[in-house]
Amino acid sequence: RRREASKKRVWAGEEFTVDVTRTELEVPQRIYFREGDDRIEERFIVDLGCVVQFCKEHPDIKILVEGHGDRSEGWSEVNSIANRRATAVHDHLVARGVPLSQIRSEGFGRAFSERWPYNSRGRRFWGASEKESECESESKNMRVAFSVIQEVKMPGTIFFAPMSVDIHEASRPLLEHVVQLLSDWPLLHVRVEGHTCSAPSYGVSNLALSDGRARAVVEALREVGIDESRLQAKGCGDERPLHSNDSDRGKKLNRRVEFHILSRECERMVRDLHSSTVTSPAALKALANDTRTMQSLRELAGGAGGSTCRHVRRAAADLLLRCGAEWDIVRLFWIAMLKRGDSSAPPLTGKGGPRGGLTRGGSVR
Repeated sequence: RRREASKKRVWAGEEFTVDVTRTELEVPQRIYFREGDDRIEERFIVDLGCVVQFCKEHPDIKILVEGHGDRSEGWSEVNSIANRRATAVHDHLVARGVPLSQIRSEGFGRAFSERWPYNSRGRRFWGASEKESECESESKNMRVAFSVIQEVKMPGTIFFAPMSVDIHEASRPLLEHVVQLLSDWPLLHVRVEGHTCSAPSYGVSNLALSDGRARAVVEALREVGIDESRLQAKGCGDERPLHSNDSDRGKKLNRRVEFHILSRECERMVRDLHSSTVTSPAALKALANDTRTMQSLRELAGGAGGSTCRHVRRAAADLLLRCGAEWDIVRLFWIAMLKRGDSSAPPLTGKGGPRGGLTRGGSVR
């Protein structure tokens, strides 16, 4: 509905819209590691082959390699270990033919533990096994997971003056539409990636130039009111080309700016909101009365709020229930989970919600 209602703008003499890519595709494989180790075990080579095949079958989709760790690996070391795990799997996939333009990697430390389905009040979110032991839970945290990267799609790209970080005036309409999209979905976080072609940049490296351009876009978005905490800038130089740099056309297409939705940061924000309502009844009441935020949560839970990632939708749905939202508001989310064959989705029994699992202002037990 939002796509149909969005205003069309004119760029290069043609009408256009800017929107977030939607996909139901997922990469279910998980690579597990021993405590403190980042070496890929032989038993996971077949799983990695499935990821390679997925990338070949969907060349237009980018994936994120997520490195995770557990608290048992040490507070000071877990972030480094998670990064090394993500890098090891990233490099393995690239060595097996996955293009650099199609893959990213990032370590998250222990920020997204698979034990999180238990909230501070001891109630279980859906998807957590009651009989899962502490040891099994910790071993599952020492992992690499894969997620599909959603992007802000637009015609063309952001142009800059030659050898400069100054945004060309012709690109302002594109930026205005990105601003409108981020304003409509206030819970989304975005990484702005700058890319260059292989041609040398005199007086500055291609990596520094691309980073400066990404930062210039972030600054332009911040100046018109987008919260800086929702934005990240990253320069990639000429390391991740979309096309061959052997032709002028290929070089032109490689000079680009990409906008990637940070689904994990979005999930983190929703989780932080949830935590604040557990300790403060006043915060819970204020959130429940915040019409705009509640609407954003409804859209996220239904997959229409800019993110179709399942973990983001789960977090949003649980927060809605925590705020006392009527069950019908999130009922379609449950139905969608069941249709997709998600065994972790609870049974649906009429308007009352899942059998024995719904608490009227709380979560799923």
